[in-house]
Amino acid sequence: MTTKLISAVVLAAALAASTGCGDFEIPNADNPNLNALEDNPSPSVLISATQGLLQGIRTGTTTNLSTFAHYGREGYYIDVAQTTLSAFDVVLTPGTGGGGGWNNTYQYVRLGNTILTGLDKVGSAMTDQQKEGIRGFVKTAGAYLLHGQLRAMDAFGVVIATDNISSTQLPAVASKTAAFAFINQRLDEGRVHLLAAGAAFAFSLGTGFAGFSTPATFIQVNRALRSRVAIEANDYAGAVAALGASFVNPASAMDLGPKNIYSTATGDAVNGFFDPNGFSYVADSMLPVEAQLRLGATKDLRVTSKMTRILGPGGVFQTRKHTGVESGFRWTLYSTSSSPIPIIKNEELLLIRAEARWRTGDQPGALADINAVRTVSGGLPALGAIASDAAFDNELLYNRRYSLLLEYGHRWVDLRRFNRLTDLKGPRGAGDLVFDKVPLPQSECDQRPDPKPTGCSQVSGFRTTS
Repeated sequence: MTTKLISAVVLAAALAASTGCGDFEIPNADNPNLNALEDNPSPSVLISATQGLLQGIRTGTTTNLSTFAHYGREGYYIDVAQTTLSAFDVVLTPGTGGGGGWNNTYQYVRLGNTILTGLDKVGSAMTDQQKEGIRGFVKTAGAYLLHGQLRAMDAFGVVIATDNISSTQLPAVASKTAAFAFINQRLDEGRVHLLAAGAAFAFSLGTGFAGFSTPATFIQVNRALRSRVAIEANDYAGAVAALGASFVNPASAMDLGPKNIYSTATGDAVNGFFDPNGFSYVADSMLPVEAQLRLGATKDLRVTSKMTRILGPGGVFQTRKHTGVESGFRWTLYSTSSSPIPIIKNEELLLIRAEARWRTGDQPGALADINAVRTVSGGLPALGAIASDAAFDNELLYNRRYSLLLEYGHRWVDLRRFNRLTDLKGPRGAGDLVFDKVPLPQSECDQRPDPKPTGCSQVSGFRTTS
């Protein structure tokens, strides 16, 4: 909740997360606690807390992936222990929530604020460049988390004034427009800090950021995230500008980019979407049906490489069914319990650039980017031309759907921003609910005076027709 200062428990969890991944080398933090970070911070405490933000990024990614992939009909959690698939059955209220990850967002945003305050108190124990590197990373991480929260709440807005919160005067819930402006500001401030951070960070980002682990290369990640925010705010010129300083490159690997890392090491977390038998997570059965065909009439490679038929005894095709949701396809996208999940990748950046180029009048450039993704990732033939804005939108949404499957809930956000949520069908036929946003948590609403924020209301959604 935004009403609480970051607690010692949350800080301890972040510090534990920062030491849980086996590829980190972290100084002994002498059992740091909240007071040590707020009142008398040492370099080791600040470094450990900064690395703890990686856990916030990882959890934020999981929230967007698991919940919003349901809303966007990418795939479904059908574990038999779950009694209902509320993503399709039950209207959303502040009491029932919608899986927006509010608590995780603000716990780690507050941790970031506390780190920034600590940097002002550590004095000459750290160099100015070391401090600037931490500031740049903290502001980038905070912007990433707030943007994820805004994706959930959309027009309801989010809280952006998270410094010096008191229980007697809560900060307002900012509008979507104000939230976008603030997130962009934090990313731009982060870039400025990173430019002054010297050749190396004082902390380790781990193997998930291989190739992006110095201030100079991490700026490329900052700019990549800035382009994602810009495209969702319809700031196409801003997206083109940000991409110019990112790692977008049609000649590079499509999966190039920072990743959330998982492992079976003690204290770390495994990739919960690894499900080799399809008992818990299944792919939407329409994905193979609606996939385009390669030369030779085989399916788009993004289907054949990311999902497969569920096989029973004797190699017989099976289906999984729970509360009316049925699929015969399981995910192969995350092939082990240690498989990484992208934070942002080159393939997404090419599609962002295609959209931004088309909207700013560079149709040849947009076509080139679309074709780079189609041919390399999909194995599809290149397009000779795109005839109209409507045809471009269809092609863009198709490629974003299949290129970004089960990564960050992109499909739901994309169809909402294109006013095409009615494209979502099933998975059980007519009558399933489709939502455009999620409400604020009840605990957040209870502590605010009347009139309550608009997010403290029921989200009824609409019923599918087929």
